Amino acid sequence: MSMFNDDPTVYMTRSGFVLPMVSGFISAISSVITIYAVYISSKSLNTTYHRIVAHMSCFTLISSVCYGLATLPMPKDIVYDFAGPRVGNFGTCQAQYFLLLFGSGDGASWNLGLRWYFVFSIVFKFERETITKFLEPIFHYHAIFF
Repeated sequence: MSMFNDDPTVYMTRSGFVLPMVSGFISAISSVITIYAVYISSKSLNTTYHRIVAHMSCFTLISSVCYGLATLPMPKDIVYDFAGPRVGNFGTCQAQYFLLLFGSGDGASWNLGLRWYFVFSIVFKFERETITKFLEPIFHYHAIFF
């Protein structure tokens, strides 16, 4: 271990490299399957629900791939002793971080939109046209500005 970290945490071990990689790529594959299922459905992207799920899955896919890359985009000359391989540079590390925040943030925003969709459609019994016309644009703006 380096002089900066005498007590290794799970993040510094081989498990800290393998577990995010495996779970990230399982999540990415699940997102791809979800997107494919939406597109081949009979309604495709013609309903607000399908559009929300497709958007959420797209952004989850982005963040899942970033998690799956684990330590690979990190610079080789980093001061911490991660057990996983590091083949990147400062730019690849920044890109991974940006895409991770972007995917996670917008994925969470669309998840919130899905919850509000259910609240308005089930609890308040809004018509589908009303949700599409008035609420869906709010979901889009929230995801963009989040």
